[in-house]
Amino acid sequence: MNELHTLWDHDLPSTSVDGGGLVEFEDFDAWYTRARPEMVSAMCALGTPIDVAVDAVDEAFTRATEQWVQVQEMPNRDGWTYVVARNFARDTMRTETNRRRILRTHLSEPPVHEDPPPEVHELRRLLEPLNDKQREVVVLRNYFGMSEVEIADAIGSSRGTVSSRLRGAYKILRRSTLLMASLIVWGVFT
Repeated sequence: MNELHTLWDHDLPSTSVDGGGLVEFEDFDAWYTRARPEMVSAMCALGTPIDVAVDAVDEAFTRATEQWVQVQEMPNRDGWTYVVARNFARDTMRTETNRRRILRTHLSEPPVHEDPPPEVHELRRLLEPLNDKQREVVVLRNYFGMSEVEIADAIGSSRGTVSSRLRGAYKILRRSTLLMASLIVWGVFT
């Protein structure tokens, strides 16, 4: 059994010696159990295929266990883990795109990704009018409850940029919601 398998089977020790001191692992399981499904859903809502999202989030949590002494002290470990997962997913999708480009001439059908949960499709539909950067800050703000400062730290932007993206996104979402409500009232959509 490899070390990764042991960690994900919740066989974490309650303490571990690290550099002469004891490191507590007792709250990792609770954090992992709460945050993992939220991160996978958020990444899917942002357009990441579910299999890539699951791999990316699992990789991010693996890295969190490797650096647990620092991660557990972070004011927003969800933000740090999200950034690690996002970067891993981007790298994976770039590699997959390049692989598909090479194999396209040899395959009759492209590989099929597993479908995300149904609520993710609805969230994607609602966020469709936004660009990728707006979509990301809206999900981090509303799905993870991160502050503008935390979002700025997580995505490597200034607080002002995050604030501007949120304002623009909310304005677009209000307009699209009003348009949809008008279309329903006029019987275009039921």
